Amino acid sequence: MIELVRPWAFLLLPLPLLAWYLLRPLPARAAVRVPGGIRDLLFGMTVQRRHEAHHSRVALLLRGLGWFALIVALAGPYTRGPELSKPSGRDLIVALDLSSSMDESDMTLDGQEVARYQVVRRFIGDFLAARRGDRAALIAFGHEAYLIAPLTFDTRAVARTLDELVIGLSGHRTDLGRAVGLAVRSLRDEPSGSRVLVILSDGEDNTGELTGLDAARMAAMNDLKIYTIGFSAELNSDGESILSQIAETTGGAFYHAASAEELVRIAQMISGSEQITADAEAAFVVEDWTPVPLILAVLLLAGIAVHNSRE
Repeated sequence: MIELVRPWAFLLLPLPLLAWYLLRPLPARAAVRVPGGIRDLLFGMTVQRRHEAHHSRVALLLRGLGWFALIVALAGPYTRGPELSKPSGRDLIVALDLSSSMDESDMTLDGQEVARYQVVRRFIGDFLAARRGDRAALIAFGHEAYLIAPLTFDTRAVARTLDELVIGLSGHRTDLGRAVGLAVRSLRDEPSGSRVLVILSDGEDNTGELTGLDAARMAAMNDLKIYTIGFSAELNSDGESILSQIAETTGGAFYHAASAEELVRIAQMISGSEQITADAEAAFVVEDWTPVPLILAVLLLAGIAVHNSRE
């Protein structure tokens, strides 16, 4: 849809008619030396030319179209392209447990029993894609931890990488300390701002060299807030305890999602806690169409000159 920067410019449309009827005509033999194009325009206001104009509908039409084109150019037509996302200053990392236990089919999706990871892939993908203005990243962890998608404003691209992950990619055991440690290292050299890590795991922590709690303390020192989601139909007490301690140490929160519906609700709660700041006025990619009517006006002026030379 074409919009106008200066719509008031169309109030100038009747100006030539007002000049025609209200201004006194110039003498046909004016002594002022002016360029040819301007001379033709001035000549059009003389008594002689006014008389001839009644007999030249083509010239009148060209002048009318030329004036209209100039008004359109003055009005500044433009169209809006894609909306621009203003950076929120927030870095969001999602760490996804790909250990063997995440392949257990204790969840229901669309009336069918499915593995935990299938539910996570579907709903966390939507959560990531919706974080417009944030920089998002994805970590896959098990016994090892890997940065699958580095921080980027293209949150939809990060969400699409979920479809490429498979259980066991990062080992078959769970090491929460490695996941948190990798998130801290990924953000260490980044500009300061709001930093959030969301960990999805079934809570079965096979501690490595860096315990989950020690890693959480390191995260707190680097201003990284952690939200943990224990995703399992039945979460064991040890898993719940470590996930809860990791979240509390960094000022985040722990949630237990025992079903797909609860996972969706929790994702919405985290979105509410880490609300995206909406701009008062959205910004768009703008394409300026002013040159089009301006070029048309120049062509019509050339047409008037050619028409006059043939009379």
